[in-house]
Amino acid sequence: MEGVTSQRRGTELLAHAARSDELDLTIFVPCRDEEGNVARSLDEVVETLKHYEFTYEIIVVDDASKDGSVAEIDRFMKDHPGVNIQLKKNPQPLGVSYNLNDAAMLGRGRYFQFLSSSFQNRRESLQTTFNELGSADIVITSMTPDLRAWHRRRLSRLYTRLVNAVSGYDMPHYHGTPIFRRIDVVRWHSYRTVGFYADMITCLLDEGVSYVVVPTPCHEREKGKSHALRIGNVISLLVGFADMLLRRFSKDRILPTRLPSRRERAQGCPGKLDF
Repeated sequence: MEGVTSQRRGTELLAHAARSDELDLTIFVPCRDEEGNVARSLDEVVETLKHYEFTYEIIVVDDASKDGSVAEIDRFMKDHPGVNIQLKKNPQPLGVSYNLNDAAMLGRGRYFQFLSSSFQNRRESLQTTFNELGSADIVITSMTPDLRAWHRRRLSRLYTRLVNAVSGYDMPHYHGTPIFRRIDVVRWHSYRTVGFYADMITCLLDEGVSYVVVPTPCHEREKGKSHALRIGNVISLLVGFADMLLRRFSKDRILPTRLPSRRERAQGCPGKLDF
């Protein structure tokens, strides 16, 4: 399950990972006040993975939930004793990007994926990304179709345009459920409170990684609400844009390589150097 790589930096890290990684995939599931959603999300992941032969682990990080999320996760773990799943409980909220980095450090998989606990990623989107495991350094997901509320779709499109304009890249999305090499997450993790995916993806593209792009449906959450629109998050985005702009004009980039997805390869589509 070894992905094809371009002339990227960090090949010695990949060689180290090849020697040390014990599993194929680490799945990180962050949770904060997702009672009624988190067990359904975990069940969707586990049921989908029954159709694949690769080895995996699930790391759930509860970020000081105040509802019954932890009890719900505990019940799920008790009901699924054969699933390789662990729960890390934070005594106070630390944020998704902080917890993502912790999960990457704790994980043992060659590849790493962040899946929401809000039950927005259903089986069809999970299958699309799992099918591409090992095909490139990054599986970039385009939220297509995007079934969220219209204002969330408009904000997402605006954000993608801004990231592309600042970074100089041309990605269809910087959200969704991308798959990274776990060693790359450890090495190139982002300190942004929000916008960490765009920060990580553009940084890795600067390193000359290979990637594929696949469409993945994104559903509206059925319970609870998003807390993305906060003043601190807006500040984080602005700082992230400044970082991207600085990297764009001060760093010797290696061209990333877009590879055809497995579906595209079946249709005879070639890969290419981008930008």
